[in-house]
Amino acid sequence: MSENKINIDEFKAAINAISTPDAVVEWHGIEMTIKRLLSLEEMLTFVNDVVSSCFEEKTGEYIPEIKDFAIRCSIMESYAGFVLPSDLSEKYSMIYNSDIVSFIVKHIDKNQFESILSSIDDKIEHQAQNNIEAINKQMNELIAGFSTIEQNLSNIFGNVDSDTISKIAGAIVDGSFDEKKLVDAFKAPENNDGKIVSMPKKEQ
Repeated sequence: MSENKINIDEFKAAINAISTPDAVVEWHGIEMTIKRLLSLEEMLTFVNDVVSSCFEEKTGEYIPEIKDFAIRCSIMESYAGFVLPSDLSEKYSMIYNSDIVSFIVKHIDKNQFESILSSIDDKIEHQAQNNIEAINKQMNELIAGFSTIEQNLSNIFGNVDSDTISKIAGAIVDGSFDEKKLVDAFKAPENNDGKIVSMPKKEQ
């Protein structure tokens, strides 16, 4: 049985015949060319730029209130070639004090744009989950570290009574031992000749 294969050149010709060209339009005296479709590379850049903008760089905290703003910026930059100011406050004011974004969206391919928005949501969810898992891992490592410290202290002070531990703790100043306080803490209170009481030693 023969296969009915479609020639790629015929397919391209059919696409060219039905494709809608980029729109050359004017908005309040500004002439611009609005892309109907983004290329694969442009689409990936759009998604990555929006997602990265929604997470605080140092802490990884998700900032949902930035999402709409980031999407609007990328629409203007990717579809219409706008060069926006670097100052965030100025950029925010310019975008939300005009109808430029809704004007651009009227001329772009809706299917691709909806796919881009869906990809942004999926990637944000994935990134947020990764951040949660990373935090949980750090917490587990921290707890394990505390457990190790607790075990080490138990091994060191296992045979030392609570009064001795209190005296040692009282001799710690700003994370370091104060030798004078440590010596004074172990002087026998009933002994006036200044003899020092030896610290108890752990049995071997």
